[in-house]
Amino acid sequence: MLVNTKNYKLFFLTLYIFAIALTAGCIKGNNPNQISLLLPQITNNTNKFQSNDANLNGCILTYDSANESISTCFHLDKKDCNINFFLNISSEQILTKRKNDLSFLNINYSNCSNSGLTLVSKYNSLSVPSSVILKDILNINNLSELNNLRISNTYSCENSKFTQESLTSNLFERLLNKEELLSLNSLEIELSLISNTTLACMQDLNISNDLINFLSKIKDKKYLTGIPCSNSTLSSFGKCQN
Repeated sequence: MLVNTKNYKLFFLTLYIFAIALTAGCIKGNNPNQISLLLPQITNNTNKFQSNDANLNGCILTYDSANESISTCFHLDKKDCNINFFLNISSEQILTKRKNDLSFLNINYSNCSNSGLTLVSKYNSLSVPSSVILKDILNINNLSELNNLRISNTYSCENSKFTQESLTSNLFERLLNKEELLSLNSLEIELSLISNTTLACMQDLNISNDLINFLSKIKDKKYLTGIPCSNSTLSSFGKCQN
């Protein structure tokens, strides 16, 4: 009987040690625990989010005014979809230099004087920080108006129905990409994009034929900086389709 008692004690001691080891995670059962089940899901969801973010090529700026709400779509990745990207005239120094350089052009380049006066009027309406692109599309002139902007992302402007003919024209080919939008940030280019700027003026400014070609497509609305639409029924813009 003494032998049997010892055997029982040894058996229960072995079971006790096995239970502690299993609880502590030293011995793994055949079934995975909850954490190991969740890890693949977390990894997959993270990869999916990263992939989706990389595919967000539409940047929508919505401007809310007293009368209407206007959304404009640009071909920009999510990382570039912010207000700072558009603020090419961010300080008084930049605005003053633009005005001074423009005065010089108006005096010394007679072929550019008519369109130069139009650009003078545009610069005079701006207060810093400002964006010439947003001025051209939405007539935004100052910081208080910039504060009425909301920014969101979409997979593409086409996917959100901004590229429909009702919002563009039958001449429309494509939106400008990031590099092309950034290339517009100069006095000479802004002057060249004024509707009544002549070929003679652009040649006087030593703008290459390739660039003149490119700028002509922007002026003809074949290439667009952004596509605006209105979220209200009474507007000079087309009605948003999304």
